[in-house]
Parts: sequence; C-alpha cells; structure tokens
Amino acid sequence: MLLLAPFLRWYSAYFGAYTFVLARANEYDADKASAEVAGRDNTAAALTTIAAKGRYLGHKFWSDLNKRAAVDPRPPAHPFENYLRLARALSASEAEAGLAHALAVTTSHSDTHPRLTDRLKALDMPPQPLAPLAVTAGEAFLGDLRPKLIGDTDALWAAKLASSWKGAHERALARQAQIAELAAGAEAGRLDAEGLFRYAFLLEEAEGPAQAMPWLDAVLQQRPEHASALFVRGRLKLCNGDEEGVREIEAAMRLDGDTLEPGSQILFDYFYQRRDITRGQPFFDNLECIAKRRRQAEAARLAITDADSFLPHELDAASVQGFAEACASEPRVRRAWLARKHLVDTPGRPLFVCVVEYRWGKKRAMRMHLNAIVEAMPALDRKLIFKPDRPAIARKIAAVDGSLIYTRK
Repeated sequence: MLLLAPFLRWYSAYFGAYTFVLARANEYDADKASAEVAGRDNTAAALTTIAAKGRYLGHKFWSDLNKRAAVDPRPPAHPFENYLRLARALSASEAEAGLAHALAVTTSHSDTHPRLTDRLKALDMPPQPLAPLAVTAGEAFLGDLRPKLIGDTDALWAAKLASSWKGAHERALARQAQIAELAAGAEAGRLDAEGLFRYAFLLEEAEGPAQAMPWLDAVLQQRPEHASALFVRGRLKLCNGDEEGVREIEAAMRLDGDTLEPGSQILFDYFYQRRDITRGQPFFDNLECIAKRRRQAEAARLAITDADSFLPHELDAASVQGFAEACASEPRVRRAWLARKHLVDTPGRPLFVCVVEYRWGKKRAMRMHLNAIVEAMPALDRKLIFKPDRPAIARKIAAVDGSLIYTRK
C-alpha cells in the first residue's frame, strides 16, 4: 500500500479529470435511454418539471427547514412528507420562476450534470408546459407501501440528525446572543470597524445579505481598506449581478493575501459563467500558481532528507502497542523506531517516520510483509524507512527520546 502511494496521488487527479467527462456524457446517455423507453416528450417534460420545481424545493424548502434550528432544539418530525406535499402544491408562479432561472443558467466547467437547456437540446425538444400532476410515480408504483416508506424515512432522518440539530440550535442561540449584544453597540455607535464587521458577518449568517449590507457599508466608511469587508461586500454584490463587486474583491486580494485564492475562485467562476474567458484568465492563472505552490510545499513536507530533524512521536500507549504488535507479527523485524518530522510551516499536520531494522532476508521478500506494519502506523501521513537504506536518518530517529517502540526478544 505504501509503495503505491505516489502512483495513487498521480492517478487520482488523472482519474478525476477523465471521469468528469464520462460523468457528463453519462447524463446525456441516461436521457437518451429515457427517451427511448418513455418517449422524448415525456423525458423532456420530466426534465422541465424537475428543473422548475427543484430550485424552489432544493433551496427554499430545505433552507427554511434548517433555519428552524434557531428556534427548535429538535428536528422537524415529517420533513419528507411535507416536502412531497409541497412539491405537488407548488404555485404556478413559483414553478414558472424556477423554470425561467433553470433556462437562464449555463453549464459551467464544474458541472458533471449538464444544465436544462443543454439536456433539452440533446433531445431536440423545447421546454414542456408545466402541467398539474394527478398521480405521482411513487403513488402509482408503491401504492399503500408509500406512506410507510415516507414515515420510515422521516423517522430515520430525525434520529440521525438529532445530535447535530441540537448543536446547530445551541450555536444559533449563541449567535443570536452575540447579534443582540453587537446590535446594541452598533445602534449606540460604540462599535469600531472590527465590531461592525463581526455584526455584519453574523447578520448575513442569521438573516441574509440584505440585513448585512448596510453594516458592511458602515465598516468601509470607517476603514475604506478593511479587506474582509471589501471581500464580503464584493461577493454579495456579485451574487446580485452588480459587477462593482469585482473591483471590491480585487481590492481585498491586494490588501490581504489570504483572500487571493477564494477571491480568484469567485471571480473566475463569475467570468466563466458569462463566457468572458479573457477577463477570467488572470484569476485562473492565480489558482494554478497557488495549486502549484501547494503541491511543491506538500512534496517538500513529505520528503525525508538527511537535513531533517525529528521529534518524539507523542502517541498514546494504545497506538504504540498496536504498532509493536504489528512488528512482532513479522519474525524478520528486529527493532523499530517511530518519530515525527520537525515541521515549521505545518506543525498541526504531523508526518510520522518509522525506521525498521530487519534481522535477515532479502529486501524484496521483506517488502511483501510491510502492510500490517504500515496499517498499524497512525492514520495520517507516514513514511517507512529501512535502516540499511538511510543510515543518517536512522541514527537521528534512534536518538529521539522514546522513539524505540519495538525490540524482538
């Protein structure tokens, strides 16, 4: 497994890029198969209805339901039953608005599922009229079993969500207390720019962008170069179709390097969706440079050189015991040491390095028995070294306090 890691790191990126194209092609194939079985008109009608109702149900319904965590410590009892009821009773105006939005959205570089216009074009069909649904597929095929399945799903959902819902409720209460405290300070004019920004940030989370925007304006009146406020206000403006947001995000990126990557992603997506490749290219280049630097930094972090220094592993006794037992299961292992590479830039992401000394046997044969030892190492980044291969590193690790974790008796 350890020997395959470099190949898997390379192949995962290749696999993702290749299967992305296949995933999108699969959607067209599925639509084609549906048209052959049910007819092009029925397939187009289904796609149109799903797109028209899906935007409201997928965003508004679940968004409103999740907001209930602010006032109710227990999750709703019948979410899916209510969802299906609403899907049938959705007003014509909501459905028409959803359809208009679906037809206006274009397929972006990140969509494995093509947008409605492209799927209908592939079927050579126009959007179909939104007709009232008399009998659903679930009612037709499931009959009396349908209510039981809905009830079971509701109960399972509520049980699985109980703990996280309670946590969300407690966080919402704490946020509301903070908002109330900051609101009093804001109205009295006691908040500085940081306090106003915190107030705007919490308001956006709790009540939406419209409530946050005036307070972001207030932050920037106090401090025109407040990078976080510029970034958030720019993002909100772009969401409303106001291209002034581009200038504000660019300003934030110049003021604060931490906003370079998320800002570049937002701006690249914004221009890509508008097919303005020329204006989006610099932000794509930023993302490529950031990704390249990250790959280089990660390669340096994972590399083991004679210049590296090492620290005690700081693992608990149970982890060390499991590792020792894995070593004991291989009779060729004589001793084993374990330590952490001394990392300055990423101390929170330890790299464990193990040195294994064998008593006898050919190296090739030894490598066939390493999986159990590797699996017993911490489930994080890890490196395995044979003592004859890297003597300088082996000496350094052996000199670390507590590094000797196994000796064959």
